[in-house]
Amino acid sequence: MAFININTNAILLNKIVPFCRFIYTGKIFYDSCKLVGWISLLDGASKLELFDLLIAIETYLIEKQKEWIQQNIITVHEYALSAAPLNRLLGYCNRFMASHPDIVFKSNDFATLPKENLINLLKNDDLSMEEDDIWMSVVQWATKQVPELELGNDLDIDDWSSNDINTVKDVITDCIPHIRFFNMSTDKALLFDDLLPRKLRRDILNCQRKNDYVPSTTILLPRTGQRCNIDSVINNNKQEQCDFNENGIRIEKTVELYKRAAKQGNATAQYNLGYCYQHGIGVEKDAGKAVEWYQKAADQGHANAQYNLGWHYANGTGVEKNEQKAVELYQKAAEQGYANAQYNLGVCYRHGTGVEKNEQKSVELYQKAAESYQKAAEQGHVYAQYILGFCYQYGIGVEQDDQKAVKLYEKASEQGYSVARRHIYNITLFNDKVLKEKKIQEVKEFYQRKNESR
Repeated sequence: MAFININTNAILLNKIVPFCRFIYTGKIFYDSCKLVGWISLLDGASKLELFDLLIAIETYLIEKQKEWIQQNIITVHEYALSAAPLNRLLGYCNRFMASHPDIVFKSNDFATLPKENLINLLKNDDLSMEEDDIWMSVVQWATKQVPELELGNDLDIDDWSSNDINTVKDVITDCIPHIRFFNMSTDKALLFDDLLPRKLRRDILNCQRKNDYVPSTTILLPRTGQRCNIDSVINNNKQEQCDFNENGIRIEKTVELYKRAAKQGNATAQYNLGYCYQHGIGVEKDAGKAVEWYQKAADQGHANAQYNLGWHYANGTGVEKNEQKAVELYQKAAEQGYANAQYNLGVCYRHGTGVEKNEQKSVELYQKAAESYQKAAEQGHVYAQYILGFCYQYGIGVEQDDQKAVKLYEKASEQGYSVARRHIYNITLFNDKVLKEKKIQEVKEFYQRKNESR
C-alpha cells in the first residue's frame, strides 16, 4: 500500500492505490520535522491530499517559522502560488514582500528570482536599501543566471573575460533602466562600467564634472528611504541640523538631483524642488522660484503642487494674491482626492472666500477630507494622524470625539510629531464640558477671522 517515509532527505511517495482508507491517522510532532525540508513536507501532504496536515503545516510556518519563510521567501511564495489550499501562506508572503521588498534581495534563494519579478522589485520606490547595494545584488543575480560562466562569487570585473562581460550584460540589460545610478557616488555607479550603456556612463561622468549638466538619460529620483525627508525637516524645525539624512546622503546632493530631473520635466522633482525653495531646504528660500516650480508640476496634474500653488495664491506669497485662482487650484487637487485641498476648499466655501458661500458644500468637503485623512492615518501617515485628530477634537467633518482625537495624537506623537503632544495637553486641560465648548468655539472663530482677513 502507499506510504510516506519521512527522513532527513525527502518525502518518498509510492503509488497511491485504492487502499487509502486503511491509512491510520496520528500525530506529527513539529520538533521531529526540523531536519525535513518544509517544502518537501508541504509537497507530500499536497500530493496525498492530506489537507488537514497541509493546513496545519501552513499555520505552523506562519506562526512559528517566520524567520525561515523570510530567508526563503521566493521559494515559499512560488510554492504557495502553485498550491491552491495555501491561501494564507500566499497572502502572508504577498504582504511581507510588499512591505519588506529589501528582504527578497537578502534571501537565500535570490538567484532563483525570475527576471520579471526582479524588475518589478526594482521599480518599487519603497526599497529600504542603499542603491549601490541594490546594484551589487543585481549584478550577483545576473552572474548566477548563467552557471557555465563559473564566476562564483568573484565580482571583480577585471578578472572577467570579454565573453563573460557580454554574457552578463545581455542578462542585465533590462534591469539597468530601473537602477537609480544618479543617486550613487560616481565610483560605485561605475564599479561595473563595462555592463552599462555608453550613454549612461557618459552622463554619470558629466554629472560629476559639471553642476549644470542635464543628462539625456532619464533620472530616477531617490527611493523613499534614500531621499531627504523634507516634511520632517519642516515639521520638527531642524533645518540647521539636517546636513545629512539618516542614510548619509547630503541634502544638497538630493536637491541637485531634483534640479536635473526637474529640467527633464519630472513632475515629482519639480514639486520637490518647489518645496525646497519654499522652505529653504538645501537652497536659499525663494517664494518666487517655489511658485515657478510648483506651477510646472501643477500643469502636469501633480496634486500636491496644485495644492501648494493654491496656498501661495491664497496668501499672496511669491505671486500676486488671487483667491479665485487659489480655489481653482484647490478644486483640481481635491478632485484627485488630496485631503488638504478638500479641507481648504471646504474652508473657502464656508466663508465665501474666492467662491460663493455654500455651507452644505463646505460640510461635504470636510467629510471627504476626513475620509481621506482616515485612510492615510490607517497606513501610518503621521501628518494624517495629526490632522484627523484635529478634526475629531473640533468636530470638523466628523462627530466631535476627544478619545479618538487623543489616540490619533498619540500615534502621531510616537512617530516624532511633537505638536500633537500639545493637543493632548489641551484636551486634558479643557476636559470640563463648559471650558471645552468654549475652546472649540474660540478655534472656530479664530479660523473664521483668519479667512475673513485674506
